[in-house]
Amino acid sequence: MRRLTSVAAALVAAVCSFTTAGGAALAAAPPPGLQITTDFPSITTEAGDTVTFDLEVLAPTPTPVTLEVSGVPDGWEATLRGGGFVIGGVTAAPESPPVAELELVVPPEAEPDTYAIGVRAAGGSDSATLDLSVTVADRPVGGILLTTDFASLRGRPSDTFQYDLQITNQSPQEITFAFDGQGPEGWTVTAGPASEERASTVTVEAGGSESVRVEANPPANAAAGSYDLLVTANGGGLTGSFALTAEITGQPEIELTTATQRLDLSGGAGKVRESTLVVVNSGTAPLEEVALSADAPTDWTVEFEPAELPTVAAGASEQVTVRVEPAANAVAGDYAIGVTARSGSDTAEVAYRFTVETSRWWGAVGVAVIVAAFVVLFVVFRRYGRR
Repeated sequence: MRRLTSVAAALVAAVCSFTTAGGAALAAAPPPGLQITTDFPSITTEAGDTVTFDLEVLAPTPTPVTLEVSGVPDGWEATLRGGGFVIGGVTAAPESPPVAELELVVPPEAEPDTYAIGVRAAGGSDSATLDLSVTVADRPVGGILLTTDFASLRGRPSDTFQYDLQITNQSPQEITFAFDGQGPEGWTVTAGPASEERASTVTVEAGGSESVRVEANPPANAAAGSYDLLVTANGGGLTGSFALTAEITGQPEIELTTATQRLDLSGGAGKVRESTLVVVNSGTAPLEEVALSADAPTDWTVEFEPAELPTVAAGASEQVTVRVEPAANAVAGDYAIGVTARSGSDTAEVAYRFTVETSRWWGAVGVAVIVAAFVVLFVVFRRYGRR
C-alpha cells in the first residue's frame, strides 16, 4: 500500500513538473517576427486589366522594412504604392501596420494562365515572403456584332458620309468599347455613340445593343470612284470590325470665259458681232445638259451655237459661238450683256460690254450738211450781201 502511494506521489510530482516546465516554455516563446499579409492572395482577372493587392506589414517593434516583388512575367508592370506615392519600403509596427499596394498591369496579350508572384519584406535580420497568384481568365464567351442597314453611301467630295451602325455585346458581361476609323489617305473617319456627339466610347451591357454614328469626310479633291472604309471596336479583350463603302460621284465645277480672255465687243446698231465662249469643267464629275442664256437690252438679239451642250467631261472644256445683234435704233454708247451657263444647280456667269458705235454714214451726212450750210450762206452773202 505504501509502495502504491509512493508511486502515485511520484507520478503527480512528474506531471506537475512537466506542466510547470511547459508553462515556462510557453511563457518564454518569443513574439512573432516580421510578417506580410493580404486578405486576398489569389485574384482572377482578364488580359488588359489592372489588379491591386493590399499588403499589411507587421513587426514586433517599429522597423524599417524594404519590399521587393519577384516573379513578375515579361510584359507585366508591377508598382508598389503607399500614400499616393511609388515606394520601395515601409515602417512596420505591431499596431496600426502600414498598408502598401501592389499594382499589377496585365498586358492585353497575356495568355490565359495562373501566374505566381512573390513579395519579400526584409527588415533588420528578419524577413518574410508572401506568395500571390494572378489567374488570367479566358476571354469572354461571345463577341461583337456590328450591323447597319446601309453600308454603302454615295455623295460628292464636299459631303459628309454618315453611317448608322448597331453594336451588340454578345458576351456575358458589360463592356466599354472604343472605336477606330480608317480610310484612304486624306480621309477623316470618326466613330462614337450616336447619342453623344463628342464621345469616342460606348458602354454596352451584356447582350445589349447601342447605336454608333460613323462620319467620313473625303478630301476636297477626291476623284470619282469607290472608297473602302473600316470601323473597329475594341473592348474587354474583344475586337470587331465592319467594312463600309463611300462612292464619290464627283463634283462638277463650271467656269465661263472667252477664247481671247476679253469680254468686250463693238459694232454698229443692227450689226451682228460674234465672240467665242468657253465652258470649262474644272471639277471631278461631268457637267450634264449645259444650257446658255443671255440678259440683253430690249430689242437686242443674242444667239448661241450650240444653245445647249449635252455634256462637258471633268477637266475638259467646250466652245460656244455667241452672236450679238444690237437693236437697229440703238443709240451709240456702252451696253452690258450678261451670259449664264447652267447645269443643274451649278452656274457660271460673265458680262460682256458692247460698245455701239456711231455709223460712218451718219458722219458723212453730217459733214455734207455742214458743207451745204456754208455753201448756202456763201450764195446768200454774194447775192444779198451788197444791198
